[in-house]
Amino acid sequence: MEKIERLSKILSAIAIPTIIAWLGWNIQEKISDKNLNRDYVKIAIDILTSENDIDNSLRIWAVDLLNDNTTTKMNLDAIKKLKSGKIRLPSSENAYQLIQENKLEESLKEWTTLIENQPSDYFNYFHRSTVYRKMKKFDLAIKDLDKVIALSRTHSNAFNNRGMIFLELKDNKQACSDFEKAAELGNKTAEMNLKKYCK
Repeated sequence: MEKIERLSKILSAIAIPTIIAWLGWNIQEKISDKNLNRDYVKIAIDILTSENDIDNSLRIWAVDLLNDNTTTKMNLDAIKKLKSGKIRLPSSENAYQLIQENKLEESLKEWTTLIENQPSDYFNYFHRSTVYRKMKKFDLAIKDLDKVIALSRTHSNAFNNRGMIFLELKDNKQACSDFEKAAELGNKTAEMNLKKYCK
């Protein structure tokens, strides 16, 4: 019995550190793989946002890699167009730049393509609404802000911006309702708008 007890202590002394070492190696390996995937995704995005001519096989690799490593999958039409080179992956940076340069039609196209590729990302609707507002297309701006609010009920800037559009449309009641909701969500600009326009 004593021999069995001694043998089990020896095996425990060997097995426990071995198991801990194996678990540590396994965790480190997964972290390393995740970092490598992130690097590949960045390369794929760079390829698909490039305005340069890109080899078709490289485009196909980039589209497949990006779609396999994203939580929001691209629709099939966008995948086909990206793979064929008919479209490039738009970038929010480029769309912002186009707004700054007052190239609103081009910016609108960028945001619309981003929305088509990722229809559940409220960020793109929010920024496209800014373009519509600058173009005085208030009904479309409101529609995009409605979508933002449907996707993210706590997006205070969406409520505030929609309130500003309602002010421009002379609908103070709806504007004040939106300012109030945005202020409840902690939006300081909306608080100022409430004081200024909703006495």
